[in-house]
Amino acid sequence: MTPEAPSMSFKGPQGPTDEEKVVLDKLQVCERRIAQNRKNLAPKVFFTLGKLLDTLHYQVKNELIGTEQAAKNIQMILDKIAEKARES
Repeated sequence: MTPEAPSMSFKGPQGPTDEEKVVLDKLQVCERRIAQNRKNLAPKVFFTLGKLLDTLHYQVKNELIGTEQAAKNIQMILDKIAEKARES
């Protein structure tokens, strides 16, 4: 007879939390808005916003930034996209 395996709680990779999902969804909204407004954005602005989004995405995925701060940063990016789109 084989012995019973010890009961251990396995903490493997877990999916994003609900808050992280909301932030990741907002990041996708940002990406779509940048793509939609690409013609209205100067190349430097377009690439700068893209780099900011990439950095935020990395930070959220690797839990280097809190979801509240990430949401604030995303809102600032959305505001900047809207501002630049209105200017052109």
